[in-house]
Amino acid sequence: MPKKNCLASDESRIRIEPRFFFPWKRIKVFSTCIAVLALCRAALERASAQGCVASRGAGISCLNAMHPGETLPPESGFQFVVGYRWLNSDRHFVGDVEQTQRQAEGSEVINNSHFIDLGLTYAFNPRFSATLTIPFSIHDRSQVVRSNDVQRTILKRFSTQSGGLGDLRLEGNAWLLDPVARMKGNVLLGLGVKMPTGEKDARDTFQVFRNGQIVAADRTVD
Repeated sequence: MPKKNCLASDESRIRIEPRFFFPWKRIKVFSTCIAVLALCRAALERASAQGCVASRGAGISCLNAMHPGETLPPESGFQFVVGYRWLNSDRHFVGDVEQTQRQAEGSEVINNSHFIDLGLTYAFNPRFSATLTIPFSIHDRSQVVRSNDVQRTILKRFSTQSGGLGDLRLEGNAWLLDPVARMKGNVLLGLGVKMPTGEKDARDTFQVFRNGQIVAADRTVD
């Protein structure tokens, strides 16, 4: 099976996830599972990054749920979370071999993406909660147009853009055991639905070499 020419996308990424609390409801965010799940997620991302460009969103996970044993007023409460991730990808690989000649000749494809997730969690009590996630993304892809001669001469560089609302996600979470009685360990279960609110066939103007000249072509943004 031939190896695929891909882009590295795990070299430059920033993720910021500030959390804002409504002053009339005291809901704390648990911290122990944050480190564990963050490490697991990082390992999974590295394990699956070879696929041309790994560009998953920031992601609002089940970390919005309550920490086992923490007290929550019986009348419930809200929590608002903002997740941000920046991805920059410009290195080419065939298998595990980097194609450094692409940077040398200036033909590398440069992907620059920003992901913003807005999450609103409603905690019914310390055991049950629900989260609505509203994702947004902005993408910029820079690439070159080549002639059709033997040398595949680079003629110019151009960029395409896309962005907007992604697929809304509604998720319910529940501790398997009573979090008040089982403070030393527990299992958090989650079940949700994803609504196809995002645009699946965003289009932009590409530059292509045709009949001896560069012309504009309207195409779907990959």
